[in-house]
Amino acid sequence: RRHTIHSSRHLTNKLHHCPTCLKPFRSKQQLSQHDLVHNGIRRHQCSYCDKCFKQLSHLQQHVRIHTGKIFIYLMCVRVCV
Repeated sequence: RRHTIHSSRHLTNKLHHCPTCLKPFRSKQQLSQHDLVHNGIRRHQCSYCDKCFKQLSHLQQHVRIHTGKIFIYLMCVRVCV
């Protein structure tokens, strides 16, 4: 029950819905970014191996494989009790 109440807080004030899957977003920019999931267009191409990506940030992350630069993601996980 607590998880349901907590989850519902995250769904409030999300006014922009994807017309394809109806997923809600807080901003038009987030919805536009999400639209890349459905349209299949991969505009960002790796100059090392020609692999293509939908998001520039994913290409930038991928290029680090070729350049040898290592980066670490730190994730903060909130546990719902």
